[in-house]
Amino acid sequence: MKMPAGIILAAGRSSRMGCNKLAIPLGESAIPLGGLVIRSALRAGLDPVIVIGSEPALPLWLQESLRAEERAERVQYVYSAESRQGMAYSIRAGVAAVRALRLEAFILLLGDQPLVNEAHITRLVQLKQSSCAAADYAAYEDRGQVKPPILFSYRMYNVLARLEGDQGAKQVIHSAQWKGRHLTSGREIFLDADTPSQLEEIRAYLRCLP
Repeated sequence: MKMPAGIILAAGRSSRMGCNKLAIPLGESAIPLGGLVIRSALRAGLDPVIVIGSEPALPLWLQESLRAEERAERVQYVYSAESRQGMAYSIRAGVAAVRALRLEAFILLLGDQPLVNEAHITRLVQLKQSSCAAADYAAYEDRGQVKPPILFSYRMYNVLARLEGDQGAKQVIHSAQWKGRHLTSGREIFLDADTPSQLEEIRAYLRCLP
């Protein structure tokens, strides 16, 4: 199987953070929060890595992130004018992009989950490859709930392209028609930076890394 694309949802308003959370510097190298997700996707070999945003021009945080990446040419920015209406429209924009490239699979990532690393993404790809054609998706599971990152095969593109409002991609996989494989991991990968307290939790975890 050819390496899947990465779709990173990065169009949120950051209303609970009070500032653009994707631009907040993290770690010793002070990479923008959103840039850490991009780095993990690139290092895992996803190609291309498609960032879905709500700004017509390339966001400043993304420009800064790409300056630090050797494989920046694999990153594409897709402006979604409808993304402010709900997450579904960002997903739909991503699906349209991978369809245009005739790609058979993609991994859905959230721009505000900086603790998802290269190994987490690689495990999804390997799980899908080991299941051959049988699985429609591969995903991580947290306490019985499927959560991003999630790998989707082309067979699910139609249903994902019909999502509306704030429907997330994980909602569609509960249908009995889809066959999936699940992985477990430490709960840190599900931490998202929605609030200042969650951001501090992420920073604390990063400080403990070797």
